[in-house]
Amino acid sequence: MQGILAARMDRLPADDKALLQILDVIGKEFPLSLLTQVVGQPEVEVQGGLAHLQQGEFIYEQPAFPEPEYTFKHALTQDVAYNSLLLERRRALHERTAQAIETLFQDRLEERYHELAHHYSRSGNTAKAVEYLQRAGQQALQRSAYAEAIHHLTAALDLLKTLPAHTERLQQELVVQTTLGPAFIATSSHGAPEVAQVYTRARELCQQLGDTPQLLPVLWGLERFYLVRTEHHTAGELAQQQHDSALLLEAHRALGQSLVLAMSMSTPCRARIQ
Repeated sequence: MQGILAARMDRLPADDKALLQILDVIGKEFPLSLLTQVVGQPEVEVQGGLAHLQQGEFIYEQPAFPEPEYTFKHALTQDVAYNSLLLERRRALHERTAQAIETLFQDRLEERYHELAHHYSRSGNTAKAVEYLQRAGQQALQRSAYAEAIHHLTAALDLLKTLPAHTERLQQELVVQTTLGPAFIATSSHGAPEVAQVYTRARELCQQLGDTPQLLPVLWGLERFYLVRTEHHTAGELAQQQHDSALLLEAHRALGQSLVLAMSMSTPCRARIQ
């Protein structure tokens, strides 16, 4: 099937084949205004090319508001067209698509964070990819879509590892780590190992960056981890670092309970009976 589709594409006029490849990079569905912005040609010319591709049964138009949208007739067509693109050309088109989305939908960009993260990740623009992966992760977290949030945020961390450890990169990682912490807490617990890993790394970043507003929530996350793990001395130390009387009181209360329990367990049964 792939061979047949590839042969059909090869028989297309050069302009139509190039348009099909651009459609493939944009995604499974594509509004006319976005396609026109990416192609950089007058709308009437773009519509002519789309008509040719419809006649060839590569794509079809579907009703949408406020403008028509187009989609591939077969998912395999998109795969074949995408694989026929050279890597540099593919990256350039992803970059242009992301920039076009930012331009066209700037007043409702929050609806497009996922798309922007995808395109900038594929374009090689790591800084922009991390920015939108973090935004998409935060957005998913607010919807209680925790697995989705973790997916976006861990992808952002993987990209950050490829960048030099300059101040801006450390700040970006700190934002991602502090967003990831609540997602792990929601899917596991305050005492999960991944929670400790995230907040420990975030604390290291705070120390490297100096005075940061994220320090208090980071210390709070670690303090809760150690409380749940009944490591109350460490939790108390972290509460003191926060200069938060309520948290410090809670840590001291938990420490007291732990000591009482330890003493009662070490006392012989007969002594307790007497």
